[in-house]
Amino acid sequence: LVQLQVDRTSAQGGHGANTLLLVTKNEVHQVTPSIRTQFPLQFLVPRRVPIVLPESSPDPPINAVTTHLTDSCAQTHQDGMALHPHYNHHNEEDRISMVMVATAAKRKKPQIWVSDESGLEFSLLKLSNAVKREFEKGACPMLATMGSVTYLATQSMAVFGTADFGASWSVVLPAPAQTDRLVQLQVDHILADTLLLVTKHEVYQVKPHIRSNFPLKFSSPLKLPVVLQDEIPAHPINVVAT
Repeated sequence: LVQLQVDRTSAQGGHGANTLLLVTKNEVHQVTPSIRTQFPLQFLVPRRVPIVLPESSPDPPINAVTTHLTDSCAQTHQDGMALHPHYNHHNEEDRISMVMVATAAKRKKPQIWVSDESGLEFSLLKLSNAVKREFEKGACPMLATMGSVTYLATQSMAVFGTADFGASWSVVLPAPAQTDRLVQLQVDHILADTLLLVTKHEVYQVKPHIRSNFPLKFSSPLKLPVVLQDEIPAHPINVVAT
């Protein structure tokens, strides 16, 4: 075992995030508590998550959580890929094993890829000029799935959303005129309808307007308080990276 994760997509359809991912070098196993037992918890038998084979090559196998396409952002960034909103649906027959991955080659604009439902083939998404204009050459865009929407964010803090897993995108947060470069996109594990936009020195909290339908529009970013490491003002550490 090389990594332990809480499955961020297991909180779909209003049910709680009750799934762990056990990541080995070549496999990912999904485990959930037995719903009939009380604490101390007993897990069900680990279930292997379907693997993705890059370029349809059987060797080497790369699992869906640690997908490695050429120049894959998922190799170095946790937000370099996102799972389909129904990837871990509570009804097993309704699960859709698709993943979205960003790639970024040096001196080239990034690209976004989506796997088919078998998880074996990747297709390049045709993005609008509005999205591609926000891309920086050689810089990884960030992806995250929250609820039924998958979000794409750029270093300029522009955020786009798709309710059909990449077929169409809408602007949910235009890039502000002045801001630090965005370095990470996170789903707030405590507030299920909230995204965290992390820059080098700040963390911003954004959430959709509850009165609007898709295309989603976000409320204005709310700056979160920072924590100072050892109370030294010269070294601000944001609350997410504390």
